[in-house]
Amino acid sequence: MRGLLRRILQARTGLFAVIQTAGSNVGIQGANVLAGILVARSLGPGGRGSLSAITMWPQFLAFSLTLGVPVASVYTMKMHPDRASSLSGAASVLSILLGCVATLVGLVIIPFSLHTYSPHIIHMAQIAVLVAPLALYGNTLGSQVQSAGFFGFFNIFRLLPPISILLALAIERLTGTLTVGYAAVAYLLGGAPVMFWNIYWVHKHYQPSFRKLGEECAMLLRYGVRAWGADLLGVIGNQIDRILVVGMLAPEAMGFYVVAQSAAGVLNAIPNAVVPVSLPKGAGASHEAIIALTGRVARMTLFVMVVAGVPFFLLGKVLIHFFYGSKCFVLQQFFQYAPCRSGLHFHKCLEKLVF
Repeated sequence: MRGLLRRILQARTGLFAVIQTAGSNVGIQGANVLAGILVARSLGPGGRGSLSAITMWPQFLAFSLTLGVPVASVYTMKMHPDRASSLSGAASVLSILLGCVATLVGLVIIPFSLHTYSPHIIHMAQIAVLVAPLALYGNTLGSQVQSAGFFGFFNIFRLLPPISILLALAIERLTGTLTVGYAAVAYLLGGAPVMFWNIYWVHKHYQPSFRKLGEECAMLLRYGVRAWGADLLGVIGNQIDRILVVGMLAPEAMGFYVVAQSAAGVLNAIPNAVVPVSLPKGAGASHEAIIALTGRVARMTLFVMVVAGVPFFLLGKVLIHFFYGSKCFVLQQFFQYAPCRSGLHFHKCLEKLVF
């Protein structure tokens, strides 16, 4: 058992890297669930909905406007290790510039998206979107650790931010300062200390330079723009429901919706463990090897998802009731309010569903 644990921690092979990444994903999901429980029970549905509205746009825009730079960093630095230093510097510059573009977009669209919220919440959301460059830069830094194949550090840099956020929220709860505004600060900046460690690691390992900046940026974008479509679809698939629903529901209803969605997303830890390992493993391999790797990974992921999904399917409502309290136990009301036969508007039906 000691030897097995040591191999998992070292993650020198693809299988053990996947196991380690899956374990870190479980830890991330656990920290996020605990943070969600703490916030939901402290702020109530209305406060939880307002908090989600404030923190949603910085993350969505930062991950939507990457132009594929993070994934291009993994591929190009793996394919051209002799240019890793200049590629690292170019990826950092591109990510910060694209993050600034995301901030400008957010400042324009947030007032229209959050029209059902108070001016105070809209103003706080516009301030929060200023951290979009930081979020995108952090994503790019993580991809450079991933490209180096140091999955131990890669998973540490992914796991510590949600733990830091949870600790910050717990301190706010104990000191009586857990409000919507301070909770937003914890969510948006709680992982900053870990990010500084990530910056130090990347600078020590790659020694980023800005030589041939235009040439390296062009190389990153040539690959990144082609890969961006898949990344964009993934971000939209994960977040589009909140983007649409936030403009339809009152803060209280939005809070209930976030709780139910978070509970349903626990199993994402499994496929999210496979992708970060598969990409650098397949970079530069032959077409036949890539197809074989993808097929093997898909079969393994499907099997594990089915095995893990059945208990959640049977016990999901009970778990929501246990962790979040009876007032969030809303799924049992679905069949009572699901058909909108009375001619109510869509958002009214959703409000009836969650209440």
